[in-house]
Amino acid sequence: MSDSADVIPFPAQLEAERPSEPVPVGAAQLLDEISSAFRRHLSLPNHAPEVIALWVVFAHTFDAWQASPRLLFTSPVPQCGKSTALTMIRSLTPRARLASNMTAPVVFRLIQQERPTLLIDEADTFLGGKNDLRGILNSGHTPAGAFVWRCDGPEHEPRSYSTWTPLVIAGIGAIWPAMHTRAIEIKMRRRRLDEYIEPLTSASLADLDRLGQIASRWARDNVEALRAAAPAMPVGIINRARDNWHPLLALADQAGGRWPELARNAAMALSGSS
Repeated sequence: MSDSADVIPFPAQLEAERPSEPVPVGAAQLLDEISSAFRRHLSLPNHAPEVIALWVVFAHTFDAWQASPRLLFTSPVPQCGKSTALTMIRSLTPRARLASNMTAPVVFRLIQQERPTLLIDEADTFLGGKNDLRGILNSGHTPAGAFVWRCDGPEHEPRSYSTWTPLVIAGIGAIWPAMHTRAIEIKMRRRRLDEYIEPLTSASLADLDRLGQIASRWARDNVEALRAAAPAMPVGIINRARDNWHPLLALADQAGGRWPELARNAAMALSGSS
């Protein structure tokens, strides 16, 4: 389903409207703006800017979904833009929390308390042997299994903690297999000497924050329609890959315009089905 024809052209001047008045926004233009920002500030593989833009809106519409595809940034060497990508996503997503080292208790307590958009950088430096933390991060892929049990309080009574939250992981080298199947991977590389990448400035981050606010408003207006979405899946996208791509394709269909085709091309390419 596409945005209706009477949608206010993007970007709507939200601050000019009275807070009590609803302000429709166009999702296709919003996605165009977000993907263009990632093209300006990063050297990315084909389809990556579109996937990141869709995932950003996914984080804002998190209540609509029954699977939480992890967004995974990997690279063979340092200085490929992973940290810059996470910094940009932090400005675009709700309740974002960025960290380069976390313990298992911090993760599940933070998720229980805030349900943040959790952004984990430098994963290769501290996740290698931490099977307890890996298990917690694995568990949050679907709501049915997105919790852990711990004994807590003075009486050490069993208590469940939620692990259901949007998650981005960045690191050098391969990620562990169980997480890989739960993720959509963006393979980063160092930019070429002849590539111009626009520096990320405070003004750039302020504009990303503006786009994040528009995404939040669009999510509030469309979350109920997205709950019932049943997007057509490209041939070969099955099992957990189907779960991962379902929210992004549904969002693309809701946005309309060129986005349904862009999203399905990305799914075919990045899932190895093309």
